[in-house]
Amino acid sequence: MAALPIPLIGDPGGAPLPTPGLGRRLVRGVLVLAPRGVLDRASLRQLDQAIAGEDGPVAIDLTECTLAERSALERLDPRRWARTSAQVCVICNRLTGRQLMARSGVIHRFSLFQRIEDALQSLVLADSGYGTGWEQRTS
Repeated sequence: MAALPIPLIGDPGGAPLPTPGLGRRLVRGVLVLAPRGVLDRASLRQLDQAIAGEDGPVAIDLTECTLAERSALERLDPRRWARTSAQVCVICNRLTGRQLMARSGVIHRFSLFQRIEDALQSLVLADSGYGTGWEQRTS
């Protein structure tokens, strides 16, 4: 029996999933990629293609995703795209989604933000000499 998608990242009201695809927009010099629908191997391949050849910072917005395979979160890694944590961050607006990312180790590979505005503010502050931006601290 196939596992049903776990709606931990998407809409908490049980609304139908958005049309699958990959949203792409540029916000203040940051490429924001927003997979829609189910986060799985196919959507990871779409992220791979979108990030390939991009030089600037990338934010992966998981707001409109539903998790079908926990292994998809485990595969999220900036090294997958020859990047550092300072170049890629993850956006997730749901507490349950952020908790799942903590359990799967995503928060040890990326900076995790609740809103795109928070991620952008972190970069602005780092550019002004305050904080490390998206860079993960090792302790």
